[in-house]
Amino acid sequence: MTAFAFTELFGGAVYQIDDLDPTSIAMIGGAQGTVRVAAMTGHQIAQAHPGASWVRFGTHGSGVGQFNRPAATAFLGSGHLLVLDAGNGRLLGDLNIVGHSMLDDDAHPSGPDPEWTELFGKPGAPLFTQLVDRWVRDQCPGGTSGRTDPGYTADAVYEPFRQRLDYVFTSAASKLAVQHVRIDRALADPHGALPYLSDHQPLRADFNRVTPNCTPATAFGIPDVIDFAQTSSLANGEVRWYRFDVAGTYDIGFFYDGAETVYDIYLGDDFSTPQAPYRNIIDPDLGTRFVLPATFFVKVHLADRWGDCSYRLRTHRHVGRTFSDAIVLIPEVPHHEHFPAQPFNIDTNFADWDDSESKWFLLETPRIRVPHAVDLSVEVSNPIEHAGGASTSVPVRVTVGGWNGIAPPISFITDSGPSRDPQGVTWEAEENQHFFVLVQRTTSTSRVVEFDIVLHTPINLLLARPAIDTTLTC
Repeated sequence: MTAFAFTELFGGAVYQIDDLDPTSIAMIGGAQGTVRVAAMTGHQIAQAHPGASWVRFGTHGSGVGQFNRPAATAFLGSGHLLVLDAGNGRLLGDLNIVGHSMLDDDAHPSGPDPEWTELFGKPGAPLFTQLVDRWVRDQCPGGTSGRTDPGYTADAVYEPFRQRLDYVFTSAASKLAVQHVRIDRALADPHGALPYLSDHQPLRADFNRVTPNCTPATAFGIPDVIDFAQTSSLANGEVRWYRFDVAGTYDIGFFYDGAETVYDIYLGDDFSTPQAPYRNIIDPDLGTRFVLPATFFVKVHLADRWGDCSYRLRTHRHVGRTFSDAIVLIPEVPHHEHFPAQPFNIDTNFADWDDSESKWFLLETPRIRVPHAVDLSVEVSNPIEHAGGASTSVPVRVTVGGWNGIAPPISFITDSGPSRDPQGVTWEAEENQHFFVLVQRTTSTSRVVEFDIVLHTPINLLLARPAIDTTLTC
């Protein structure tokens, strides 16, 4: 069942639960049975003498003869430890039933609800009002929340082949925030140096007092702006989350004063793997470059948890005005872009052709050896102009140029258009080459023009992190 439980979860009474069968919930202790008494001393449970009933001792507080958490414990017949605690409650353990999000329609087809839902996952379930599953009901409820990480902790040879079998619960009345729950892959496989014997992945949970924006669910929402900046501060154990709902190429600048402070970036469908920068590019004026899908989150925290600091977070989203502001194209990921109803840019002289009123896109081939030249192609479609409530198909020009990866100018390779029909450009490339694709507006700058663009490549990439993560992108 479970390793232990703090039974303030059940309103201060102590209950025994056999294998999470709701019909077996029964009060224990009182004047009956043999129990052991324990108290929190120095944030540790100290076992005391056997007693004939549940006993609280000590006075809540932190002075001489006082305990931070008066508590009573009992060892059940099943061998599990049950704890009555005057503080915040937690239930931890491997329950071996598959956890699902209430908002995940695929996990809740018509018919009887899964065992998890019957026990924990819906109003009226036996433990719904007492326990909060911090992964599903708080951090990642799924659906349209933008926080959809399923939290798989185990693989199986039967359906479902990937399962969430490990949980962190707290009391619904807990005064603590769970700032981040994640799968600790480094602990599960510490770079191959030590064996990890469990068939489940370990969970790591960060508890702290409630502060503004301290969880993904309460993250500060970044408005749809090109540039954003905020100055704030942190103290012992505090975390601040920021939520971004616009995908794109971002430069992130970060500065701090005081205790060492860092930031990590997580995707809404993966709160366990910090995202790596794009090719370790650092703009000296704007910061480290990332290419990120929506929704993603920035977590700012103290490096070793203790101390205090002030910091400034600054982000810039590329909109394609110049070669240094180019939008990175990821193979087979469509982009919907637009020119505003005003002049966008002038001829920058960064290309050896007229690049006025052009959006810049960057694509780069893998830095590993490619055995032969490959064909790259970019497709631009649906160029639509909006004016006076009407939408009209308009022509745009598409041009490809090569770059040495150091400095302009950009050398012309091929072009297409102007055309209002779908058009593509194709050219040969080798490893570690750099190209810009420019989409040029050819109509009035006083009207919005939208279009779609996508990069196609026949290259299959295996992207890996040593000893921890491996993914295949085709």
